[in-house]
Amino acid sequence: MKRFLIIVGGLVVLAVGLGPALHTYWTHHWGPDLNEAALAYDIGDYETAMDNYLPFAEGGTEKKNLVAMFNVALMYEKGQGVTQNYDEAELWFTRAAELGNVESQNRLGQAYEYGDWGTKDFDRALLWYGMAADQEDVSAQGSLARMYLNSPKGETLPKAVKWLQKAVDGRDAFSEAALAYLYETGNGVPLNSERAFYLYQRAAKQSVPFAQNKLAKIYHAGVLVPQDYKLAHRYFVFAAEQQETEAQVSLAEMYARGEGMPRDLVKAYMWLSVAHALQNELGQNQSGQNSSAKAPLMNVMQRMSPDQIEKGDALVEKCLKKTLMRC
Repeated sequence: MKRFLIIVGGLVVLAVGLGPALHTYWTHHWGPDLNEAALAYDIGDYETAMDNYLPFAEGGTEKKNLVAMFNVALMYEKGQGVTQNYDEAELWFTRAAELGNVESQNRLGQAYEYGDWGTKDFDRALLWYGMAADQEDVSAQGSLARMYLNSPKGETLPKAVKWLQKAVDGRDAFSEAALAYLYETGNGVPLNSERAFYLYQRAAKQSVPFAQNKLAKIYHAGVLVPQDYKLAHRYFVFAAEQQETEAQVSLAEMYARGEGMPRDLVKAYMWLSVAHALQNELGQNQSGQNSSAKAPLMNVMQRMSPDQIEKGDALVEKCLKKTLMRC
């Protein structure tokens, strides 16, 4: 039995060591194979993967050919098995996208939206996202809605609402949160607090921190639902752990006031310190988009002893090391 295990173990080691050579032999004698390409890619043998993908990318317009085009483009973009070349990547992504490959359409949209290849192009990003969205791709619908919401060009809110609705039908969490906010404020849609609350719940269940913070505020204020500090605390924590600084400030204030729990100035100090550091890092104090942590932090410190502040600083350090989880 022991001899059998040694032989099997030796064969496994040999197969792993000869992996790239076996892939090359297979390709040379039996021709390109998509499964072989995927396997070679997974084990890091990018040259063999490219050797197998490229003939398919050059050889037709069927689904398998489009998959190969996308992968060739991706490998040029990342410099895997070939010299990194954004022009070649763009060329192959475009070929596949024009033939209807949704993944390539989305990648082109992202690249032009964020300038990943050196140039931002709002209109071209809209074009490619739009092509994917027309194929009922939920991710593209959400991206299209986001671009229209942030558009510097004229009245694009009706278009944003249209695509948000479609993305929400596909359960895109960030679109649910965005549409909820429009219903909450009556911006582009009729004012509907109940609909906003429902969509915030759906998005919060999918861990969208903005929605979790909004839901916490609703429970904290007792708007639409009975006031529930326990649920408010839970959702503030969920959002705070995902670096939602406004939730961190609100959570700290609950600790400082003892709402639904014993008053805890050390925990309040910890969350306010974390929020203040993050706001400084992200420049949010100047944006006006988030509640500033500086003033409440100073207020809490005035009520603390030196020993409490020392404990708070230790908690801050511990919390940051755990990347805010279970602080």
